[in-house]
Amino acid sequence: MRRALLVVYSILLIVTTSIFAGQWGKPPEGWDDFKFGLVDENMPPRNEQLVKALDAGIQIDYRYRYCTSTDAPGGWIFTSTYNYAKGPHGIRPSITIYMAAANSDNINTLLQSCSNTAYMTKYFKAVKHVADSCKGYSPIYTIEPDVWGYFLQDDMGGLGEKYFNKTCQINNLGFSCLSQFTNTFRDFAAAIICLLKDTDPDCYAGIMMNHWGFNSFWLPTPEENAKKTIPYLEKILRDPYKGDVIFFEKYGADAGSTAEIWMWDDNRNADFLVWCKTLAKGIDLPICGWQTSIGYFDEPGYPELPNEPNKYQDTFFPYFFRHVDDFLNAGFIGFMASCNNQRQGTVWGLKMGEYDNGWFLDRLKEFNAERPYNLNISTAIENPNEFVQKDIKDAQINISNSKQNISLKVNAAIPDLIVDLYNLKGLRISIKYDKQIVSGNTIIELDKRNLSSGIYFAEIISSVFTKTMSFTVTR
Repeated sequence: MRRALLVVYSILLIVTTSIFAGQWGKPPEGWDDFKFGLVDENMPPRNEQLVKALDAGIQIDYRYRYCTSTDAPGGWIFTSTYNYAKGPHGIRPSITIYMAAANSDNINTLLQSCSNTAYMTKYFKAVKHVADSCKGYSPIYTIEPDVWGYFLQDDMGGLGEKYFNKTCQINNLGFSCLSQFTNTFRDFAAAIICLLKDTDPDCYAGIMMNHWGFNSFWLPTPEENAKKTIPYLEKILRDPYKGDVIFFEKYGADAGSTAEIWMWDDNRNADFLVWCKTLAKGIDLPICGWQTSIGYFDEPGYPELPNEPNKYQDTFFPYFFRHVDDFLNAGFIGFMASCNNQRQGTVWGLKMGEYDNGWFLDRLKEFNAERPYNLNISTAIENPNEFVQKDIKDAQINISNSKQNISLKVNAAIPDLIVDLYNLKGLRISIKYDKQIVSGNTIIELDKRNLSSGIYFAEIISSVFTKTMSFTVTR
């Protein structure tokens, strides 16, 4: 039998602020495991296919739909006899709030609507109606997709200042929690999040930011594009109302139903992932994909999709299912999947010959079989060779090896010691220690028998310091 040899690789130290900075890499409280949702506007064929999938026992956590009119919450999404939040098999609701531009992609319509006191009174009443109706069902809210992309796209040089200072009626509409905001677009996102959270503290909410905000894919690189977008978002996403998550979208339709430019190869999909990770880290939020097309292209064992209604080709989710770890380590904690645009998106089938021939749900079942997923990642473990040893406070922590364990000797009294273990990618391994150390010379042993060969990190955290120690496992 092969035996593990644990070797002290080095003793590393980093300051508390450089690891787990903000919330990137951490799901919000109560968000356990990776969440998958599918579009369902309560119309066929999607609603019928969703029920079939749930009846078959496939885990789908959420269903999502648009709210595009201030009349929708009390008119057809929620009525006296129907509540969208009460989904089949207990599936939870996700609502895309898309009312500000009156269901128009015209930025001038947006400006006119939001400067109108009567319209914005109806707007925020509709938001509150949605929040009241979904309360108790752990809803997820995607806030005004494309609005934030339009502002940046039309004022790249000023990073949105041209629009952020324009009138948006907020604090004079009769909602006490909104009195703290100015009547400008700078406070618009925060005001929506505030009202949602004031109505339902247990909901999840965030804006959706577009990668095309700078009128190009990547400027010329995805990392540069993201870094230029971060200061723009910092103007509107400010604590305590920055949201729980940030949403990203590839495109609002499957590639086979639109231009060839959206049929991304692996390099383009990887570029998108770099953009997502860089931006999310910079703005300090975890990521949820939104309105992501589910078609496939050139998948062994499945007939090619014909690029006709409900059966369009795409490459995004084939890439995702082949690179799940990369998405987790980029900070993704879920997807609201499938295109909402009628007749431009692929529909999931449950068997060969039905819509996508069952491809997406087959892949989702394989994904679900690996649950639970650890969604906490370390933001600091990217270039371990750059770490240097330093002294900190009075605590002395030494690491040693044995055949089966890592032993940490703590020579200090520490009120709130936590030890987490990470692989070199920064993904937390499901072994941790959480205890109060009341005296010095305490030995903490962590079982490492299930680790494969490689470099790992023990992150030691308390209220007064953070240490990261690396070690190698050879077999």
